[in-house]
Amino acid sequence: MPSLTATTSSPSSSSIASPCECQCCTNFNIPYHPSAVDSSKRQQLYSSKEHGKQKSHSRTIQNSWYEAHPWITVCTSEYKVYCATCRAANEQCLLNSIHAKSTFIRQGFNNWKKALEKFREHECSNMHREAVEKLTAKAKGVRIDALCDTQLRKDQEYHRKMFMKLLQAIQYLSRQGLPLRGHREDAESFSGNLYQLLLLQAKDCPEMISWLNRREYISPEIVNEIITLMSKSVLRNILADVSKSLWYSVIVDEATDVSHNEQMSMSLRWTDDNYETHESTVGLVQLPDTKAQTIFSAVKDTLISTCSLSINQCRGQAYDGASNMSGINNGVQALFKAEVEQALYVHCLAHSLNLCLKDVTKTCDMIRDVLNFIYELTQLIKMSPKRLTLFESLRKEVTVNTGELTPHLRMLCPTRWTVRHSSISSILKNYSTIQSALDEISKGHDEYAAKANGMASKMDNFDTFFGLKLAYLIFSAAEQVSINIQAKDVTVQEAVRGAQLLITHLNSMRNEARFNSFYSEVMRESVNLTAEPTLSRQRKRPRRIDDGASFHIYETPKDRHRRMYFDVAEATAGEVERRFIQKDLGIVNEIESILIEFSNGNTEKSISPDLEMYLKNDFAFENLKTQLSMLPDAIKTSCLGIKKVTNVRTIASVMNESSIYKGMLREVDKLLKLYLTFPVTTSTAERSFSSLRHVKTYLRSTMKSSRLNNLFLLYIHRDITDSLDLCNLAKDFASANKRRMYYFGRF
Repeated sequence: MPSLTATTSSPSSSSIASPCECQCCTNFNIPYHPSAVDSSKRQQLYSSKEHGKQKSHSRTIQNSWYEAHPWITVCTSEYKVYCATCRAANEQCLLNSIHAKSTFIRQGFNNWKKALEKFREHECSNMHREAVEKLTAKAKGVRIDALCDTQLRKDQEYHRKMFMKLLQAIQYLSRQGLPLRGHREDAESFSGNLYQLLLLQAKDCPEMISWLNRREYISPEIVNEIITLMSKSVLRNILADVSKSLWYSVIVDEATDVSHNEQMSMSLRWTDDNYETHESTVGLVQLPDTKAQTIFSAVKDTLISTCSLSINQCRGQAYDGASNMSGINNGVQALFKAEVEQALYVHCLAHSLNLCLKDVTKTCDMIRDVLNFIYELTQLIKMSPKRLTLFESLRKEVTVNTGELTPHLRMLCPTRWTVRHSSISSILKNYSTIQSALDEISKGHDEYAAKANGMASKMDNFDTFFGLKLAYLIFSAAEQVSINIQAKDVTVQEAVRGAQLLITHLNSMRNEARFNSFYSEVMRESVNLTAEPTLSRQRKRPRRIDDGASFHIYETPKDRHRRMYFDVAEATAGEVERRFIQKDLGIVNEIESILIEFSNGNTEKSISPDLEMYLKNDFAFENLKTQLSMLPDAIKTSCLGIKKVTNVRTIASVMNESSIYKGMLREVDKLLKLYLTFPVTTSTAERSFSSLRHVKTYLRSTMKSSRLNNLFLLYIHRDITDSLDLCNLAKDFASANKRRMYYFGRF
């Protein structure tokens, strides 16, 4: 490198200091206050030949710069500015090696247009401050190694503080289900939520600005690594509780995400020592296809590899009724039983209830026609902003005039049949408003006018109103049962009793007095809404299907509606009773019966051979029988004052009263936990798909499977995400390699 000039104490001096004698400035040793170069010499240095042509420039070094920045020194041959302080510190090996390639140390600076801006930046830089501090300390006789160690600890403390704020930002965005990156991969650090949240934190912590400017540890790869560490920590917290239990059950369901990938959601159900039942989702698995063998392999791999659980501890499995899941020969449940014979299969009882209503709809023409009418009506109004605005304005007028707030129009749920009562209710409560809206729409001149006219005529028919009221009567009763059996801690006993209550209610409807009361109410509400009920014309049967048998002829419209009312109630009760009788539930019901019978003193209750075969590997039968005979005495001596046991939860509350009961009645304790572990529905898996829709949206459809699974767990288990120990996460991250350990130090 060419030689440099140094300053005198007076910046206005026109003398030029002699160049340094070193070759290429390898042994740089000049005063810290460089001198100015006189104007003639500057002009001479700044004029250069380029490709044989003389080129002159107007911008040059100013003498005032030396007064404002006394560290400036000038190379007399290349006419570039250097920092004398930083060069001296670097030559004495006092600076961090990361600063060795700085412009003001090696390359030199000659962009005079931005000179003042760059000078100020350099003076405020950590490198310049470090050089000044270490040279000053050396001049005072302070040990440089001690100073370097102090500076290192100070830097590490700063790095740890900034990294913890980064972890807090990622934790917040993940638990809220918000995207971290921007809309372009290369612009993550500028437009993403993570960077903007860190900028917001910088308002209270100005030190964050320099961290963000250096772009350290906020790259996509680092952020994905941090998210993975958080997700694994959440999963470890869940599995730590599962591993403490004796047994668990698996709950599996599949759905298609926004990018049309088949996602399998897997959840675990277990019972803790206090007889509290838990259901938690443990992750998503992207499936290449929906074959039974593929799903079973994914379930098995998740249990063994991801969750580190023994498959032999599984005692229950809950799926929907699809053939690939419930098939008795090649379904997932059959493949699972081939490996674990004691893993009982439960067809989701909530799905079973939905299928009951679906089958009833197929057999009852009036209910089927009413549901089709609701679908077409809601499509006509809600799929057009213009028609929806018309309906809403009419609804508000009715609300103002009557003072009664009517609900918004709701569309039919395409899959969950038991929640359709809300859509039916919205039609009934807005019946007159819908009629007015259809009349207005029918005055148009497009194809929807004729459709609206036909719907208006149908709403004037009494059969439509009667069908809506009858459908609401059936669907609302089924919805109450469905809500109760979808709770996470519901037992098989509670679900079956809910179904039995529904059956009893439906059978009680098959009563002449109940029908007369219902029909009178429908007739009263239909006044001014529909025409009077009439009988349709009886058509003669075609000869090709006439078998000679006489068919019933109704005398009054009420007789016809009575027949429909009784048929729907009978068909629904029969379907519920049929679908809630499942083969594997027989063993579960027998366990419940044994616990309740022995608790009430019926010690002669025998255990069937099937149940004995099922329990042989997990229980000592002689001890179990002895402890079951002791169970009524434990209930009598408890402080709860129980006279008769009617459910399993009562027994659990007695056992949970004292640890003595659990110690003496160890086999009963195990039997209780086994019973409570059996799954009832796949509602936890269904609810996880609602979370999936929040995490993987249209704008985030290119998310990879691993990142999706990590963010999915952090979002769905928000309570665990909030309680994560970020300090331990930071330790795990820093211990990944030596560079991080040196950079962050010890957390």
